[in-house]
Amino acid sequence: MKKHSLSIISEEPNSDLTVLKIASASRNSSSQLYGDRILLTIPNIEDLHKKIKQKLNLHGIKDLESSCSLQFKSDRVENFDSIDSFLQYDFKLESLTESLGIKWTFIFDSMEAGNSHLHCVSLRFADFPAPGALLQRMLSARAGDNDEQDPDFFAPTVCKLDFADNRFATELFSVVSGWIKAQPRVEPAFEVINQIKNYEDLIRSFIENTLPIIALLAYLGIWLGLLPEQISTSVKYSVAWMIGGGAIFLLANYISKAVARIIGKNIRRMSLVPIFQLTSGDTNQITRYIARSQKSAYVLIATGVLYGLSQGFGLYLASKIFSHLP
Repeated sequence: MKKHSLSIISEEPNSDLTVLKIASASRNSSSQLYGDRILLTIPNIEDLHKKIKQKLNLHGIKDLESSCSLQFKSDRVENFDSIDSFLQYDFKLESLTESLGIKWTFIFDSMEAGNSHLHCVSLRFADFPAPGALLQRMLSARAGDNDEQDPDFFAPTVCKLDFADNRFATELFSVVSGWIKAQPRVEPAFEVINQIKNYEDLIRSFIENTLPIIALLAYLGIWLGLLPEQISTSVKYSVAWMIGGGAIFLLANYISKAVARIIGKNIRRMSLVPIFQLTSGDTNQITRYIARSQKSAYVLIATGVLYGLSQGFGLYLASKIFSHLP
């Protein structure tokens, strides 16, 4: 006969388990993207650090660890064991800033249930998303989704909170959101760029939808106005519609989309003002941005003039249709 034994387990939590809970961040996490392109400087980062500390102090959290990671476009990375050491860094180097990561770490029982965890507030600032995240998005997207750019995905600021309590996470999100709203925005070199940016979709839609039609009408005008008179009108109509019309329309549609992409690319290039003003190199980058914006402005002007001339010439050829109507 198999014997059974009864063992008594204390209700006191196992010390190893307690240490494991504290040393492991909570599995529950929340992330928020901020699309506002704020100007990042040393003083406003220091101000954010103070606001985070003040909020945690209200919850009795005194022991706070912080760290920073500063990555430059020259593939150089500087890691700091605290924000204080980051603020004391010599930023007179000419390297351009690519991204800045800040993390605050502390132990807290947000639900006051005797279940302490190591929680983290992580912020990442960058002009563009991390290459790994971009590759993951491209590989996971459905067919055709990659043609559409999601503005939120290219948000320069990403905040991630590791907490078990949504209420506490909301409080810290509010701190970060309020800080972002209070910061100055990076503005394009020319004020008119903001207006062009607001009407970018309308401009691209106008080009994509009008050029194919004008090209088709111009094609018909050429057939009806320039072919020898001895060819009957019925033959002209048949040849124009059956042989050339569809091909010309598709070609013009392709050209219009290419022109719209060129315009959209240069509008975005003029709108993406660098967000970092940390190093001497970042300051010089503004000069490069202005030069790049001027180049894009010339491209937009030249494209607009050529597009206008082509539209005018197309309408002139299309007028041949009306001169040959019975």
